[in-house]
Amino acid sequence: MTEVQTAIVPGDDERGLSNFQDLPLVRLPLDLTGRPHNVLVLGKVVIRNDDGDAQNATVRLTFGEDVAAGEVKFEIDRADIRIPSGDGVAVTLMRWVTSGSFDVDRPFVDIRASTFRGVAQKTRLTVTVVDTLT
Repeated sequence: MTEVQTAIVPGDDERGLSNFQDLPLVRLPLDLTGRPHNVLVLGKVVIRNDDGDAQNATVRLTFGEDVAAGEVKFEIDRADIRIPSGDGVAVTLMRWVTSGSFDVDRPFVDIRASTFRGVAQKTRLTVTVVDTLT
């Protein structure tokens, strides 16, 4: 069995990024109860530089567990980029996560970004869960 979940932020919905603060853009909860854990995670976002100089930016896919004491998360893919002044860059990330990686109660995946001064837009996160890989 294959199950696909997709979250899309509308193209005109912008999220401000500042001071390299790591900002979650889209989060999807995962329901993996009693199932094999073979998950393909695809994320895409456009990061625009609103600063007068070229700047670094980071986009990450993270996996985590929603727990009462706070989030426990780890990085599953990452891109570190340099964006020219006034320009934007589309970043696509992808990762297969297989059995054994999701030994948690309430798992989620998200896409997050950071830069000095800019905007994240056109964010998309797709998660495909499959029972077996052949």
